[in-house]
Amino acid sequence: MANKYNIGGQRQVQKWVDQYLAFGQEKFPKKKKCIYTAQMKLDVLHFMKTTGASLQETANHFQILDCALISTWKKKLMGDGMDALVRTKGCPALTNKPKKVKRKEITREQQGVSKYVP
Repeated sequence: MANKYNIGGQRQVQKWVDQYLAFGQEKFPKKKKCIYTAQMKLDVLHFMKTTGASLQETANHFQILDCALISTWKKKLMGDGMDALVRTKGCPALTNKPKKVKRKEITREQQGVSKYVP
């Protein structure tokens, strides 16, 4: 089937089959961006650690479509600690920066400086 439809490989097809069996049709066709809380991420990682479940098994248990997401959470937790799980993507919040004051150009005559001074 992977060759027939020019898909990356048999492994990808098997992943889709596993997801379909785990989640059913209702979760499959719609691609919805899920936002997971830091506590949810910790719960997922804790489950994986205590049960010894694989990434795919953990993803199926928590109905997470992309098991690579769990791997990313694990790397962030190991590298930067729990704060890394709280951070969100996107541009940082805008701060109230003081407005730049436009300077008015002043000629030397207005400054009282002679134009003959080097």
